[in-house]
Amino acid sequence: MGLASKLAAAQASQAQGQAQAGYAPPPGAAPGGYAAPSGPPPGIAPGGGYASPSGPPPGHHQAGGYAYAQPKALPPVPGLAAPTAPRQPDIKADVPTLTQVMKATVKEQKLDAFYKDKDLDAIARRLVATNTIGNISQRLRVPLTLGVDLAKVALYDVVLLCDDSMSMKAHQGGARIEELKSILAHITAACTLLDEDGIAVRFFNSNVEGNNIKAESQVGELVDRAKNTSGTPMGTSLDEKVLKPLLVKPAKSLIKKLKKPLLIIVITDGAPYGEKGVKNNRDKLPQVVRQTAAEMAKTKYGASAVAYQFAQVGDDEKAREFLSWLDEDPEIGGYIDQTMGFEYEQDQMAKQGAELSREVWLMKLLLGAIDNSYDIQDENPTLKPFRG
Repeated sequence: MGLASKLAAAQASQAQGQAQAGYAPPPGAAPGGYAAPSGPPPGIAPGGGYASPSGPPPGHHQAGGYAYAQPKALPPVPGLAAPTAPRQPDIKADVPTLTQVMKATVKEQKLDAFYKDKDLDAIARRLVATNTIGNISQRLRVPLTLGVDLAKVALYDVVLLCDDSMSMKAHQGGARIEELKSILAHITAACTLLDEDGIAVRFFNSNVEGNNIKAESQVGELVDRAKNTSGTPMGTSLDEKVLKPLLVKPAKSLIKKLKKPLLIIVITDGAPYGEKGVKNNRDKLPQVVRQTAAEMAKTKYGASAVAYQFAQVGDDEKAREFLSWLDEDPEIGGYIDQTMGFEYEQDQMAKQGAELSREVWLMKLLLGAIDNSYDIQDENPTLKPFRG
């Protein structure tokens, strides 16, 4: 099922649990959710920040940023019990549950070369011992039924490839830079809880880089150090700064082996420009993905040793068209996922009767490339083809 359906099921389960506990939403709360307090949460700038719903009653999980229109209650019938909505099974972030979640991902994403059952059990025990899933669910304000999915990210080394083109600073009064920093901070906070090694950060143009990043402040400093110049060589930088040194080279090495598959998250505000070795800028990225898949297929790890997420910041229509075109490419579409800018995705979810929060948008960004159920685009109308 798609993201909207998944969230609806989680919301229904949570609402049912609250009803059975005798709790009713506070006055003024939206059906299925909580009323948001005025003002942004501490440390987040107004306008580009994350919505902060008011907390649930003690003993209950946070409902998340989604509000769903619930069906009207049926009138009581004398002599019959009031009807109840079907409830989804309760989810616990325990060792058996997390192990099963990761085992399913290993099978679906063909990661057998990296993990045996004992490895998954060890990861699950570490996550449970540190209450990682509970902490991340609270940070992202999502129900635990969704939070357990984040255990899948623990199977990957996360690499962030960031747009540092001139347009990031020139358009929307610098808001795109601030949005990038906010996204990076939240991804870093989640991923460093899931992976003790931290994350890696690279940029399209600048040679500034970060390895084993474990603190939110570190990624903000990296963005400040990367000067916003030049174009958007998305495919070229992906190939030269990420795929060759961090994936292909260790995969072929007899000494430095590839320890984990890569989850590469590319964050950009526009379509490619300034690519090397191609006449049409849009051709470079698909070429790089195809070549990498062919090279990795010759190794014991296989082409599935890398997953790609392409995410947009800002509101550039050309960027949306390119990302959509990329995701629907018959050759490489199966290797990648794309996440449009928050406002666009929010509008698409609203058409399905759901209110998208930035927190769950971030979950889609983290999971879309490794979990098909988070592919919002599968439930959306197709964008017009990219013509750039």
